[in-house]
Amino acid sequence: MTLAKHGFGHIIAQAGLDVLLGTSARVKSSSLLIGEETKRFDAAQRLVMGFEELGPTFIKFGQVLATRADILPPSYLKAFSRLQDHVEPLDVDTITAVIEKSLGKSLSEVFSSFDPVPLASGSIGQTHTAVLHSGEKVVVKVKRPGTDERIEEDLSLLSYLAKLAEKHIPELKPASPVLIVEEFDRCLKQEIDFVTEAAYTEKFSTQIINHDKIRCPQIYWDYVSHDVMVEEYFEGISVSKLSEHSTAQRTEIAQNLARCFLRQYFIDGFFHSDPHPGNIMLMPDNKIGIIDFGQTGQISKDMRKQFVVMLLALSRGDIDVIIDICTSIGIMSENTNLREFKNEFSSYIIRFYGLPMERIDMSLAINEGIAIARRCGLILPRDFILLTKSFITLQGVLRSIAPNFLFNEALKPFLKKVMKESLDIKENLWGSGFYLFRVISMLKRAPEDIRDIMSKLRAGKTRIIFHHEGLEEISDQVERASNRLTLGLLISAILLGSSIILASGPKLIQKIELPFLEGIPLSAIIASGGYLIALALGFWLAWGILSGKRL
Repeated sequence: MTLAKHGFGHIIAQAGLDVLLGTSARVKSSSLLIGEETKRFDAAQRLVMGFEELGPTFIKFGQVLATRADILPPSYLKAFSRLQDHVEPLDVDTITAVIEKSLGKSLSEVFSSFDPVPLASGSIGQTHTAVLHSGEKVVVKVKRPGTDERIEEDLSLLSYLAKLAEKHIPELKPASPVLIVEEFDRCLKQEIDFVTEAAYTEKFSTQIINHDKIRCPQIYWDYVSHDVMVEEYFEGISVSKLSEHSTAQRTEIAQNLARCFLRQYFIDGFFHSDPHPGNIMLMPDNKIGIIDFGQTGQISKDMRKQFVVMLLALSRGDIDVIIDICTSIGIMSENTNLREFKNEFSSYIIRFYGLPMERIDMSLAINEGIAIARRCGLILPRDFILLTKSFITLQGVLRSIAPNFLFNEALKPFLKKVMKESLDIKENLWGSGFYLFRVISMLKRAPEDIRDIMSKLRAGKTRIIFHHEGLEEISDQVERASNRLTLGLLISAILLGSSIILASGPKLIQKIELPFLEGIPLSAIIASGGYLIALALGFWLAWGILSGKRL
């Protein structure tokens, strides 16, 4: 009903959901009778308004969609990027109850002081500052009561809607709504589990242990649960507020930040996927503090190599290499148009041909490339999209810190390192040996696996199921044709029988005469009744054929 109110009633009707809303709602949805105020906004803005009204899970879903340039056009990306949680903070008594229930201790046992005014409040939880009895100032993240249950219900609804959309709305099928919702389900459940976020923070700490200019918060594991997380509080200022620092200082900060994140992308493979200025701060000792590991990504060594090769190919204008990589990591379907992709990409890539890497705006190049992949029906993996999003966001942050910072110069050593590793003979031999070991292991298991399959076949425990897709309409048409054919044969039989009775009536029914019919034979009456029935059925059949109604 909410989507219908914001002008998407035609989608509801197309997905077959209008029958759940009642007759008046169906009429309203089909005629798109939306308010005058709502008409002022375009479709993307109206969809955002609908998501805001539907609540926290849909808002989070919109924020995830804002990162999917491979699925949505720019107008929707821009609209979804403005989605923010607008939630009133919980009172301190409710927060205290959650902490005490989750940790099994009273608030005074855990903290020597606790600030009742939250640092921030969102749809999933809110944060407060506190001081431990040992004297450390900490940040306390607390989940809102009932969040898990509400999100579980909303995710079930989203999954149901995605399946209907994929089945009934052909325009949405190339975007794989079911796959997107499944990925969102997995990510959101990780984000609302503070144990997972704490583990990711700890993992990042081990990655930067040798980087003396970068820090991330210490986790106090004694006070971590599914609903509560206590971590070190960082004093500092956002990297977006460095106007009082000298050019040399800002360049050094940008250099350290770039090295840290480029190592995540190309060496470690585990990366912070949301490096916006609010999550990066400059601390009093001039170290850079990175916080909030609720959104992270992980990318395999092979995909890291492919990403590097793509960047190098982009600078060389090598269209075939880029196409090979995009098609190998992308999800292709019957809607994927590789010919169109190659033509569009060739026209696009020629702009960069011959340019040195430092003259190429990587963020613009990647965004446009992903948009072309979307238009041609290629859907890229979630972690690859997160990588490109983090990569582009980082470039924007570095540009705001030090406008003259040469990002591509910082990028080159990492590209060379990855390419050197990919060409290393020992590394390739080890990789080949590992795959050979897997093949040999599979061959060793083959006789046992074949024996198990044959045993199941002999025992009748194996079933082969064929599932036809897209044949519902053909089946329906065949059923209609058979019904009409049967009805036509029935009419012919009635007409033939009535004619036989009329022609041979006196011989078949000789002794029966009804006086009140003034000498009309009974056989003629029966034949006339048959003709009338055949005529009525004939009219009904003709009406059904002409009107297209189901018979």
